[in-house]
Amino acid sequence: MMKFLKSFYLTDRFFHIIWSFAALFLISGFIKFLYYPLIVLFLICVLLFFLEIILVYFNSGIEAGRNVPEKLSNGDENQITINVVNNYKFQSFLTIFDEIPEIFQIRDFKIHSNLNPGESKIYNYNLLPKKRGEYQFGKLNIFVSTKIGFIQRRYIFSNEGTAKVYPSIISMKNYEFKAFSNKITD
Repeated sequence: MMKFLKSFYLTDRFFHIIWSFAALFLISGFIKFLYYPLIVLFLICVLLFFLEIILVYFNSGIEAGRNVPEKLSNGDENQITINVVNNYKFQSFLTIFDEIPEIFQIRDFKIHSNLNPGESKIYNYNLLPKKRGEYQFGKLNIFVSTKIGFIQRRYIFSNEGTAKVYPSIISMKNYEFKAFSNKITD
């Protein structure tokens, strides 16, 4: 039960629906013919809510992983790759949060996407290290919902690891090329 509660999130859409029903039920106190259609609509939303829980929690889920180069190049764009596979039998709507090392000061990183059943996708983003050293990556968090969109299930993938940042490999190759070309012209 605790594992379920830690991965269960209500969305903004859920709260908008609840507030709308509260306002409409208040109005139906003055306009009597709205009351019974509202009850039916409310029961339909309750059924959709539980249907989404069943779809998201009682089916096979998603698989994901992050690929970080073993060595990052200081002062250059370094590509980070996230692989996601949708094992659900329905289209999944994803929000991906990657725990990027603190030194990058990126606190609002997220990717919104959707995946069809059985589809896999690769998401790329670049990081630009400004300082040499070891950079610690955290967990990969993915929130999944259906088209209904009342809840999200959180998946946590422990892709924690360390990447070492070395002097710019591209710059060193450029200097090597310039030194070689200077020897030829001399």
